[in-house]
Amino acid sequence: MAVKKTTKGRTTRKVATKSTAPDWNSLDNRTKLAVTRKLIHALQGGARYKIVQTSDEQQRAAGMIERNNEDEIFNLYGRGKMLDLARNATRNSSTFNGILKQLDLNVVGTSGGKAIFNFDNSDQIKDAFSKWTRDADFFDGLSFNTILKLILKTYVLGGDMVLMFDDGLVEDSGKLLIYEPDEIGNTTDEAIKLRFGKLARQSLGRVYNGNGRFIGAVVSRSQRGESIFDPKKSYFLHRDPDASMFDSFWMMPRNVFRVAQGRGVSPLTSSLGTILDLEDLCGFELAAAKKNA
Repeated sequence: MAVKKTTKGRTTRKVATKSTAPDWNSLDNRTKLAVTRKLIHALQGGARYKIVQTSDEQQRAAGMIERNNEDEIFNLYGRGKMLDLARNATRNSSTFNGILKQLDLNVVGTSGGKAIFNFDNSDQIKDAFSKWTRDADFFDGLSFNTILKLILKTYVLGGDMVLMFDDGLVEDSGKLLIYEPDEIGNTTDEAIKLRFGKLARQSLGRVYNGNGRFIGAVVSRSQRGESIFDPKKSYFLHRDPDASMFDSFWMMPRNVFRVAQGRGVSPLTSSLGTILDLEDLCGFELAAAKKNA
């Protein structure tokens, strides 16, 4: 079809010409396969494996041999973006928040942790322990039941945390402290060598010895979100790599499904997109029902 175009008082005609693209039947099978793959990828938008990327990026993760340390495999920016998504979903998504509350109810319950203790059938000790769980002297005066829910949500949303019984480690308060994922981070290399030895190295707040064994962590509330923590405003937690995790005054639970990865990733991260899409769908259905009514 001819198209009229006016420029500076002159009228010209732009006539459509035949495409110079090669004929499909003239292509070899290898080229056809490559074109088909690109077309399918463009139509489907790619596999949504990395939720921390935007929708216009190619999100299929290519297989690779991990030769670098953890900071370069999943850096601080990626972890922060993942945490931001999870927290925003908790604050703004009623569906997501409802799922977390249901998880609290099923795992923790309404009156304390679902644990079994053997008190030699002493009703008096059982009653004392039950009362203590409802009114324990923990951080900020929170009850044991609330502390358990905070631990669960911190782990589920962040993938890891530092859980500490403060017996001289921070303020000697004798209370339970929780450090969230963005309160665990790297400090200066000089401070790590001074506190843990010259062969020690750090990766995303975890400290390893010369043989790569986990020997400590760096935490700080005042440096939250910083890329490098100030050594003067941080706490250096030490642990014996040969001792049991439960023999220490602090521990760092992490996602056990992340094989050999020091800093865990939130178990709900891969489900965030689906949950938010489900909430949008429910919202659309509710709006349609209101309009029809």
